[in-house]
Amino acid sequence: MAYPISLVSNSSKSGKTTIALNIAILLASSNKKILLFNLKTKTPFSKLLTNVLPSNNKNIIKPLVLFQYNKNLSLMFLDNEINLKKHDWEKIISKQFSILEKKYDYIIFNVDHVGNTLVTACLNISREVFAVFNSNTFTSNDLQKILTNIRKIQISNNNIKLTTIILNNYNQHLHLESLMSVSKLTNSTYSLITLPLQNEFWEINEQSVKFIKYNKWNNYTISLSKVVEQLLKK
Repeated sequence: MAYPISLVSNSSKSGKTTIALNIAILLASSNKKILLFNLKTKTPFSKLLTNVLPSNNKNIIKPLVLFQYNKNLSLMFLDNEINLKKHDWEKIISKQFSILEKKYDYIIFNVDHVGNTLVTACLNISREVFAVFNSNTFTSNDLQKILTNIRKIQISNNNIKLTTIILNNYNQHLHLESLMSVSKLTNSTYSLITLPLQNEFWEINEQSVKFIKYNKWNNYTISLSKVVEQLLKK
């Protein structure tokens, strides 16, 4: 059965889509069957799909479109021409997941701003949430908004929790005090991954900040392997 996770952000240009793709590729390279569901059009992956035709799988519910990139990695998108407001996303996403969950080991939802009906439908069936931020513009309010929405979703999906915070374009002058204050708002223990200038890893809970620095790692894809290692244990 597939293990569903969502990558969310409440700001543009956070690098979330690239991070989602890298996590999917790393999992697929571990011989896992991966479905990456991108709520935007296929534009971010246009080069990847240059010679790939949409699947004719009759189990794919319109307006969703599936591309089989290789034996371990599939990519799903929304049809470019759809009107988001005209669809019952809770019903579509739930039914599509129930059809595909036996085929994949992991389903990764790369969603947009938390709060709209399509994003909520994806979060309602997710087990974990990764919050992605651009560290140059990050504030504690950004994380608070996501935590607030997750709490609302936990009313119907008590399995969902925030597990990982990813700060992209890491700024070495970024302060952790704001994150420590926000950590008191949740009972979850979550990890903070910083990318890509310095590869450092924090494990944050209400009592302490555990800091480990990996000097030998200087590539953000390698840093994401920490996320993948944890997912492979699920």
